[in-house]
Amino acid sequence: MTNREKLLHTNLYDLLCRMQKNGSDCVIKQITGTPQDERCEKHESGWVTNCQECIAAYLNERSE
Repeated sequence: MTNREKLLHTNLYDLLCRMQKNGSDCVIKQITGTPQDERCEKHESGWVTNCQECIAAYLNERSE
């Protein structure tokens, strides 16, 4: 199996969560190119942003 094939068979949610976990910046900001401060505040739980919940909500939103 090639890396291309492996990525094609990877669940998009799992891939984005893995990228978020391993990166220092918001993966949604990287995709859209715009700051996501409001989104982060909406999914904040105490001192920590729930990135998995945020990514799931982003994937379920309608595209512009």
